[in-house]
Amino acid sequence: HPFGSVPSSDSVGCAEILRRGTFLYDHIYVRQIGIVDGVDIGLGLFAAAPIPAGTVLGEYTGCLMKRTCEEDGEYGFSLPVIDPDLVVNALEFGNLCRLINHSDSEWNAELLCVHHEGVMHVVCRTVHELAKHEQVLIHYGARYWDVESRRCVPLGPGADLDYSFQPP
Repeated sequence: HPFGSVPSSDSVGCAEILRRGTFLYDHIYVRQIGIVDGVDIGLGLFAAAPIPAGTVLGEYTGCLMKRTCEEDGEYGFSLPVIDPDLVVNALEFGNLCRLINHSDSEWNAELLCVHHEGVMHVVCRTVHELAKHEQVLIHYGARYWDVESRRCVPLGPGADLDYSFQPP
């Protein structure tokens, strides 16, 4: 297949979710987090009941776009298997996956690329069992926290539209 080492939706167990375009809404709920270390964390995603390890909660959705400034990556999941500056950006459009917060050490879920019926998708999968009321957390990765690594050359009128990756 053209996606190299990217697993198939069948091997990850999410083919039916992607085929139907569904999300495991009955497994999760949204709650206000509040202020942590002086920062308003906003909303978070929580387990409504115990969720087994390896459960795919749903697809991370948003607008597929090229990153043109560091802010483009704040709600974006990059697709380095295709292009390091291609992101699924959920800032303005997306689903409940956009509410998943970061943890350095307590993350219990992951976003991963899968291929399904010839198209690349990003899904959220639990990595261990979540207890009832436990927050769904992922590790955003080093690139998210390093603004310089998210920097791209701004595009202007008549700019060369070559989006090849430029290491910092």
